[in-house]
Amino acid sequence: MADWGDKFMEAWTTIKKKAGGCAANTDLEEIKASVELGQKRIDQALMVGTLLQKDSKVFEKLTKANEGLGKIGETLGTVQDVCLDITAVGKIHDAAIALSNERLIYDDPEGAAAAFDSMFQGFGRLCRYLPPPAKSWQQFFESFNLFSAMTPKLVPELRWKDRFKEVEGWQ
Repeated sequence: MADWGDKFMEAWTTIKKKAGGCAANTDLEEIKASVELGQKRIDQALMVGTLLQKDSKVFEKLTKANEGLGKIGETLGTVQDVCLDITAVGKIHDAAIALSNERLIYDDPEGAAAAFDSMFQGFGRLCRYLPPPAKSWQQFFESFNLFSAMTPKLVPELRWKDRFKEVEGWQ
């Protein structure tokens, strides 16, 4: 049976997360690992994407996002004690869990798109609290919503759905 103190702290963290409060005890190492995972998955998406279509604004924005994550990673390397936005950290954490599945991009492009958007938006919120050069990436990442909008164009089943909806047996 867990200690009551542990249960109280777990409940208090959940309350702060739901309220979007500030938690000074947030683990920076987990956030740094999320930056690295995000960059790894962006590289994977770029590789897969170049097979599907050559020149695209999607890939330009992805490349820019990868650069921004690099700057955030550099800044996090210099930060030792910072009060972080627990909502941002929650978004990053949830997205990192989803993106930790190496097959997500191939098996569930929509889920990968949503995870990327969530991760980037979380990093955008987090940039408010970080010093330069990460702070300059706040607006870019907070307004990031490219993948959710682009998924119907990238996933063949969704791209052709309207054209084939009259065909008997098409779902």
